[in-house]
Amino acid sequence: IGNMYFDDERYFNRSYNCYKAAVDIVERNLPDDFNGIFLWGHIENRPYLRALNGLCLILWRQDKFGEALNIAEKLLRICPVDNLGIRFIIDNIKNHEEWAV
Repeated sequence: IGNMYFDDERYFNRSYNCYKAAVDIVERNLPDDFNGIFLWGHIENRPYLRALNGLCLILWRQDKFGEALNIAEKLLRICPVDNLGIRFIIDNIKNHEEWAV
């Protein structure tokens, strides 16, 4: 749902809230023995990874570089194959470059 609001600046807060809620729901329900890796090949992992990705992008778009970088680094840590392509934008976030479509 966050994707529906992502492209309209008037609805950034809605987009953020959708992504954040999805991330929070998953993280509250992780098992105690979770090993920290979310493989893209397991389809049930994809909504969480996409929500983290969306949260990273909306924070970057709002010039919240520190928060966006934390999430980008987390995505690379938990999905090391990087199926979402964070490796292509992480330097932009680190360098505080403005969001560009």
